[in-house]
Amino acid sequence: QLKASQVRGEELLAQFQALGAKGLMDTEGYITQLDCRNITLPDDIIARIANCSRLQDLNLRHTGFKDNQFEYLANLTEITKLDLSDNPIAGMSIHKLGTMSKLASLSFASTSVNDANVRQFEAIAHLKTIRKINISGTKLSTISYEKITRFFRQADVKH
Repeated sequence: QLKASQVRGEELLAQFQALGAKGLMDTEGYITQLDCRNITLPDDIIARIANCSRLQDLNLRHTGFKDNQFEYLANLTEITKLDLSDNPIAGMSIHKLGTMSKLASLSFASTSVNDANVRQFEAIAHLKTIRKINISGTKLSTISYEKITRFFRQADVKH
């Protein structure tokens, strides 16, 4: 188990590719892009995303990603683009994205994020690099949408 959790680089990318994911590595052997959309990812594989410290573009659209798995994303400080659309996310762990100081694009489209989770967005409002947020198809009301738009004044918020 410990050995598996320390898998990185080509070996880790090969594990994601074996499931059907696509990815890119930099010249130093770090995964920088990972596209797992429409692949059901086992929990142990999602946990390994935490090993991708130089990941910049992560697409987890329709992978079964859940609120309790946000902890695996917390240390991904190089992320600029994160797509969590079409997943069973209620939104209670969005605050764990607060370390993503380079995040420019964030999508929660077609998730169960709702009005009760507006404070979670407020908790990441300090991320001034965010330019796009997609919350279309969520359970957020117009009032919540307006609040999120105020939190991220520099961003294009799609509702």
